[in-house]
Amino acid sequence: MSAAAVTLFDKPAVAAPRSALTAAQREALRHVHTYRRHRNTLTGGWYLGPKFFKRATIAALVREGLVRREKNTIAGKDYRLELTMAGIMALEKLEKPDAR
Repeated sequence: MSAAAVTLFDKPAVAAPRSALTAAQREALRHVHTYRRHRNTLTGGWYLGPKFFKRATIAALVREGLVRREKNTIAGKDYRLELTMAGIMALEKLEKPDAR
């Protein structure tokens, strides 16, 4: 059996991020890219720059494959969020004014 090749554009969050992501998820994606300071809280939420995002919002981005958690190289005990290639592509579509 041969499986069909799955591309990044097969994911709804990459193909049409405006309709597939909630407003909070779109804003969190922008904040992951914009701010270097990411701080995890005891409740599982994240401060991305000055803004707080709930654990469910970040978990949805991780589940969609747009963001991944990585060990912070500056402060070894902490984690930070990084955009994946799919996340970069979705962010580029969100930033285009005529993106559909």
